[in-house]
Formats: sequence, structure tokens, C-alpha cells
Amino acid sequence: MSRAERRTNAVRDQGAESGLFRAAMDKIRGSHSLGQSLRTAALAAGLMSDAQCYAELLAQFYLATAALEARLAATQPATAPMAAAVRAACGYSFTEGYEADLASLLGPEWRKAVAERLTTEPARRYVARLERAGDAELAAAAFILWGPLAIGGGAALKPRV
Repeated sequence: MSRAERRTNAVRDQGAESGLFRAAMDKIRGSHSLGQSLRTAALAAGLMSDAQCYAELLAQFYLATAALEARLAATQPATAPMAAAVRAACGYSFTEGYEADLASLLGPEWRKAVAERLTTEPARRYVARLERAGDAELAAAAFILWGPLAIGGGAALKPRV
């Protein structure tokens, strides 16, 4: 077992034995390993150390997360029970953190920079998809977009479900 797999298992095992967190970690195991490898390659290539490159990458996640969190805030258990359950169980909100990071990286005109220069076509399509997503797709998007932040950014601050 690789070092990365041991770390992933250590995080996974913090979740309740029959809980949502552990089940999600089991489901994404292969994707998570690939994502970690890509992150390592990005670091090695200098993408995460160059402020402009980092801002461009961060902008894409900001757009997707803002769209997701807006949709989740509007969900009702009667029409989107899975998404509402994920929202209630996790209670995460990362949009403001992205906004603060982008303001720090790009300055006071960061919203204009994101809208005019940094939004990629794939990000536009993903936001549009989130805006019309059904219940299961919203719940899945929460795991995709929040998962890495919950595991690596503030994981110790939130109990796993």
C-alpha cells in the first residue's frame, strides 16, 4: 500500500463505520488517488506556486462551488431529499473563502477578472449543468467539490458523518 493510500485510509477511517463520509470515500477511492497524483504533478510543474496560475485554477472551483452552494441553499427536502440531506449533514460553505482568496490574489477587481479573463468554457458548462442539476447530481457535486476541502482543508474542524 502506497503512502498516499495509507493517508487516504487514515482519513476514511475517521468516518463513522456505516456513515456517509466513509461510504463516499470508498466510492471515490480510485478518482481520489488519480486526483492526488494530478495535484502532485501540478505542484511539481509549478502550477500551484505561481500566483496567477493558482488564481486561474481557483477561479474555476469558485464558480462551480458558488453555483452548487446557491442551488443547495434553495433545495427543499420534498423536492431534493438527497441534496438537502447532504447540505444538512455537512453544513459546509466554501464560497466566501474562495472569494477572499481571489481578492487576495487578484485585488479588488477580482470579480471582473474572473468574469472577463479567467472563466473557462468548461467551467461555464459545469455551472450551467449545476444550475439545472437534479437531486442526485447536486448531492454528487457536493462530494466532488467539497470533498477535497473537507478532507484537506479544515477536516479536523468538522466531524465526519
